[in-house]
Amino acid sequence: MSYAELYKYCQELSVPISRRDVVPRVVLLAKRPRKPFILARTMDPAILSGYIWFPPAQGGDPSHPYLRWGKGEPVIAYSRSLNYCWTRFVIIKELMHYFDQPLERVTTSEELGALLSEFSAPQIERSPAMDSEVKALWMALGIMCPESLRQEFESQLAQGQVTEPEIAQRLKMPLSFVPLLFDPQYKRIIAHLCEC
Repeated sequence: MSYAELYKYCQELSVPISRRDVVPRVVLLAKRPRKPFILARTMDPAILSGYIWFPPAQGGDPSHPYLRWGKGEPVIAYSRSLNYCWTRFVIIKELMHYFDQPLERVTTSEELGALLSEFSAPQIERSPAMDSEVKALWMALGIMCPESLRQEFESQLAQGQVTEPEIAQRLKMPLSFVPLLFDPQYKRIIAHLCEC
């Protein structure tokens, strides 16, 4: 499975890119039998906006609610207090973890705790799970804004013809992520992710 295939597919879609287009394509590329189970949970988005839970490779506790609800497929949970744009972004970003390598996946509560600690106290060397979080963020950005439109926005922004809030509204993306679309390293990062 390849992020490059998903990225190429999304270049042809109109914005805002719909979860209804992205989820089945990721499931197809990941060769999973079903889409993930997606649910809203009570959580403080200042601490955690969402996460993906992958079922254990060796079955796991059959009474675990996620194992029952997900019917053996991943579960994406997001904070029910998020607005529409944030919910979209979080779900799409968590979906990008389908492209993770096994060592990058967080599968236990202990690993989740360690990852959350790494967010609050960044380490000199990132863990594979933290690397995965960074990649998932950029991957989500890459598919939510087709490159031709991103270049158009970049030109319009430079000429004062559009504002970052207008771009966020058009893409149905949280405003805080719009500047990353115009980061000087953006194209290099996306090209790297497409090569992985």
